[in-house]
Amino acid sequence: DDRRRQFRKERDDAIAGLVPDADKAKYEAANKQYADRMTAMEQEWRASYAAAVDRTKQILTPEQRQKYEDLLKKQEADRAARDAERKAAEEKSKEVEKRP
Repeated sequence: DDRRRQFRKERDDAIAGLVPDADKAKYEAANKQYADRMTAMEQEWRASYAAAVDRTKQILTPEQRQKYEDLLKKQEADRAARDAERKAAEEKSKEVEKRP
């Protein structure tokens, strides 16, 4: 994941370097539009996922529902740990970039 993020940053920096100063505003606007669309798509996915979880819970027995909820809690904890690791790596990367 860190390598993927680093490669993406290197690619984005290289592309930005190719854009003439006169077109930087257009480039930034295109990037913002892309980011906004990706955010909207992520929100749609999360809503769809939550609806699917609710539908699943409705058809499970109480015992199955408890196991399912335990599984969801584990997934959320794993995701939170990955997010924390990602954030720490990004902060470390920013510190390295600031060094002369």
